[in-house]
Amino acid sequence: MKDPRSGQSLMEVLISIAIGALILGSSVVAVTLTLRSSLQSRSTRSASLLLQEMMDNARSIAEGDWRQIYDLDPKGSAGQYKLAPTLAIESGSEDITINGTAYTRFFTVENVARNAAGEIQAAGTDDPSTQKITGHITWTGNQGLTAAEYLTRFDNRAYRVSDWSDPTGYAEQNGLNLMTPGQATLE
Repeated sequence: MKDPRSGQSLMEVLISIAIGALILGSSVVAVTLTLRSSLQSRSTRSASLLLQEMMDNARSIAEGDWRQIYDLDPKGSAGQYKLAPTLAIESGSEDITINGTAYTRFFTVENVARNAAGEIQAAGTDDPSTQKITGHITWTGNQGLTAAEYLTRFDNRAYRVSDWSDPTGYAEQNGLNLMTPGQATLE
């Protein structure tokens, strides 16, 4: 007569192998996802640092010479700009590769308009002392970041005139012509 428990050991071994394969497969998937997440996190961190570097440099240029930012043409999405190694502003975008990941970054500049209360509005009076800088960075895998910042011209010399009929004491070569009574002309 056959023993009813014969083959039970073989069945236990097969079940153990199947359970082991499931655990091993799950572990491989978990490790792969963790590594991929780590790589994406590293890429996002690098992109964030590259974007912040570009925005800081653009702000520094605006603080040093407002006209370099204000005079850029074209503005808006039609005008993409990058910073040369010398921090000169050039048209186009910049390609950077870090740890095998290719990044492309650029910034755009927009004029800012304000309403009568001085609030930023889509339509209103142009504010020549404020520009909106938007930084863009994309990288492998169709991922990207964007950051926007309003830059203001705050460190200019101010000239206050109480008597527009006598502009003595202010030289015309400084860019402000007050020689026509009742009128101030920027040159």
